[in-house]
Amino acid sequence: MTNFRLNLLGAGLEPWVIAVIVVCSVLVVGFIVWLVARKANQRPGGKKAQKIKVINGVRYSEENLIQIGESLNVTHNVGDFMLARGKTYTARKGAPKGELLPGQYTLLASAKGEDKFNIRLGGLVREYKHGDAIVIPDGESITCTSHSVVLR
Repeated sequence: MTNFRLNLLGAGLEPWVIAVIVVCSVLVVGFIVWLVARKANQRPGGKKAQKIKVINGVRYSEENLIQIGESLNVTHNVGDFMLARGKTYTARKGAPKGELLPGQYTLLASAKGEDKFNIRLGGLVREYKHGDAIVIPDGESITCTSHSVVLR
């Protein structure tokens, strides 16, 4: 009985070889299930905003891509903050996710063809252009007076 062999698909395989094949198959299937589950748990919309960090409740942008080729970059990405026309927002240090944090932002037009817009910041209304950088301190209010704008 020491020379016992199983015939698997016509090939005589030792029981330990079959066990190794089964273990490897289980590992491969487990890895595939892990990949599918990981992809399913990603945020809707795909990628997270890159090059954005929050330090002590203050938001900092490291990358300010405002133009792709000859066209303006007006895509709303995860991590961007949309300022609706006529609504006042106040930056708060340590604000919950989805609210305006103090920090440096790049202003982006929310509509193609509209590269200039008016914003009330610090009590004064001023005209800004697509791609202008602003700093919103803690406790400061901001309002779009002409049309909606994206803060990146």
